[in-house]
Amino acid sequence: MSNPAPSLYENAADVEINDGNPIVFPAGISKGSIVSPSNPVQVPLHLWNDKGGGSAALMENVKLGVKDASGTSEGQFIDGTPLNGNQPFYEVRSYGAQGCVDDAQAGYQAVGGDTYRNIGNIPANARRNIWVRVNVPADADSGDGILDGLLVVDYTFTP
Repeated sequence: MSNPAPSLYENAADVEINDGNPIVFPAGISKGSIVSPSNPVQVPLHLWNDKGGGSAALMENVKLGVKDASGTSEGQFIDGTPLNGNQPFYEVRSYGAQGCVDDAQAGYQAVGGDTYRNIGNIPANARRNIWVRVNVPADADSGDGILDGLLVVDYTFTP
C-alpha cells in the first residue's frame, strides 16, 4: 500500500486545482463581505485521496488550514482584525462525501496559521466536499495580496 495521495478537484469535473487552475475569489471584494469562489465549479471543492487509484493508505486525522503564499503564517487574512476578534478571514467546512461517511458540518470555521478545521478520515479513492469562503471584516486593509492564501491539507497515516 502506498502513501496517501491528496488532491483537490473542481465540483462535478475532472479538473484538478493546482498552480495553473487556482481557487479564484472575485476581484475587489468589499470590506464586510462574505464570498465564495467566483468560479461556480469550485463550489464545493472535492478533496480526494488517491482519486481513481484505490491503493493508497487511509488519510487519518485530516485537517484543513490556510497559509500565506510563501507557506508561512503572515498577513492580515491570517491574523484577523480587532473587529473580527483577530480571527482568520478564510472559513471552511466539510459537507458531502463519496466513499466515506459525510462530516455534514453545518457551520463554517475560521482557519489560518495554526488554526485548522478537523474533518474525517478519507480512505483511498474517496473524497470529501470542502466548502471554502472568505469573511472580510469591515476594518480589513485593502489592496493586492489581502487574500493570497493557500489551502493546506494536513493528515497522518499508518504505512
